[in-house]
Amino acid sequence: MLSQSPRFFLLLDATTRGCSVAVMEDNQVLVSLAMHQERTSSSKLTVLIEQAIRLADLTLADLSGVVVGKGPGSYTGLRIAVSTAKGLCFGLDIPLYGVDSLAAMAADAQKRMPVTTARPILLAPMIDARRMEVYTGLYSAAVGELVAPVEALILSESTWDDWVVEYDIWFFGDGAAKVRDLWLGRPGFYFVDQPVAPQAEMYVEAGFAKIQAGLAENLVAFEPYYLKEFFTPMPKKK
Repeated sequence: MLSQSPRFFLLLDATTRGCSVAVMEDNQVLVSLAMHQERTSSSKLTVLIEQAIRLADLTLADLSGVVVGKGPGSYTGLRIAVSTAKGLCFGLDIPLYGVDSLAAMAADAQKRMPVTTARPILLAPMIDARRMEVYTGLYSAAVGELVAPVEALILSESTWDDWVVEYDIWFFGDGAAKVRDLWLGRPGFYFVDQPVAPQAEMYVEAGFAKIQAGLAENLVAFEPYYLKEFFTPMPKKK
């Protein structure tokens, strides 16, 4: 049961390029800010947090919890966002809630899908994982459930050929640009025209559901969902 007094939550994301921050009162967004740059740094995220809290006419002490996009996505961005969120929660003694970034993208794209179609629709959010690899999964547009596992997938012309026998698949996210020319126009393969990228304000619905259910993370054990190991290339010999 919800408290009678307002509860304020900070939402953070640094899954892809740049970072974003939102403040919500229960499940309503009060402020949403984003910084679109190639790389995320802790200083940039801190600046956005300070601005968002100020615009919401709050202080950090007013927060009842923090919601963070846990990935998959950029190794550096996720590390910064999660470590910042954990630091705030430890310092303020408030709970932390982790939200799946791909699921949030799928839920956002679901609102843009046709109401009725000849065939059932699957949603394929894609986050760039370098070269021809993406972080992705397939979600049912009808019920929002995951129907194919989240994975780091190397794309090819034949990827998901078996699925389009029964379904229309809609692709979106920065990873979808890699295969737009490869798949555009093929029966069953479609692309969402508007940009769909993980943003802090996308986490309102899933975050608030976790808040209501009391599904806070273990602050000590919680780690980003990297999905694959971080790879640092060896320096070339002189």
